[in-house]
Amino acid sequence: MTPIFTGVSGILILQWGYTSQFNPSRDRGATPNINEYSWAVNHEQSPAGAAFYISQLECLDSQGLHANWGSGSLLQGLIANLPIKKNDEYSSTGKWHEYTYYYKEMRGQRVVTTPSADEFFKVYATPGWEPFVVFTGSQLQRGIIVGDVWISVWHERL
Repeated sequence: MTPIFTGVSGILILQWGYTSQFNPSRDRGATPNINEYSWAVNHEQSPAGAAFYISQLECLDSQGLHANWGSGSLLQGLIANLPIKKNDEYSSTGKWHEYTYYYKEMRGQRVVTTPSADEFFKVYATPGWEPFVVFTGSQLQRGIIVGDVWISVWHERL
């Protein structure tokens, strides 16, 4: 049986790098799962927050389930704020497009990436044929300025 890290435990593992808690599960051949990630109270239900958690989960070879509490009374209708609703009409958000691309289009072997020193900035990428897409995400912290981001890509077409 695969262990599940629920709620706060799962969030803390992803947010603060307590990934050593995954090691006992991995030693038994299990893939750790995060029950909920991307909390609404921290304003993480955004494209940047989604990219941050996707990159964390991918780098840890783990699975996760997006938290669905940010919609308040519209919990059932807005599916973790992936769509927005105006006058009974739904339209997609940036996060919707991000998850759709990640699920349907992003293919290939994941590129080894290094997070920022404070681990608030993460990157996830796979080299495809064209175009080369890089997801960049951050934990939402006030006062963080990201500069001098260098992306170096080399791959050989067979």
